Amino acid sequence: MIVRALDYAKRGLPIPESIRVHLTTLVIAQSHFHPDARALIWDMRRRHADGHFEPLDFAAAPPTHMHGQAYYDELGDDFNDQSLRTQQRDGTLYFADLAYQIVLSPHLLSIADGFDAVEDMLKKRRGLGYLEFVKSEAVITTADAITVVLALGLLPIRITSQGARARTDAPDLSLIHI
Repeated sequence: MIVRALDYAKRGLPIPESIRVHLTTLVIAQSHFHPDARALIWDMRRRHADGHFEPLDFAAAPPTHMHGQAYYDELGDDFNDQSLRTQQRDGTLYFADLAYQIVLSPHLLSIADGFDAVEDMLKKRRGLGYLEFVKSEAVITTADAITVVLALGLLPIRITSQGARARTDAPDLSLIHI
């Protein structure tokens, strides 16, 4: 639906109500997960040799191109924010107490104005090691018989709406996401 809506927006035409009603946030609660899969963070970036996905390994070192130990050592024992110091070495700590659910929000229609720049930015961030493109797919059918095909790195996940606006100081080079 989002592709059809973006096509209307790009042509400057109003989006028909029959399409607009489908541009809503989709929430998949833990009750829609298999009972054995609940209350876990699933790593869906790659499949196990036998084809299944595994829970995220929180003990594994986070992938990075930074020299975390060097930052940690340089900040030293006297640094006033030891939590930040430790996160430089061990990875970011996320303290939010959120429900284990999948939340998918449709992108803002303005993202159509910047598809090429958004794609270039994502490729650049992939090259720097900040993200990876995921090939594993999961097919989910909700209680309302809505089928969603996902290629997401980790589940549960929350994807917020994003749009794209060219920056006034560099309209062809970068974007501000809203």
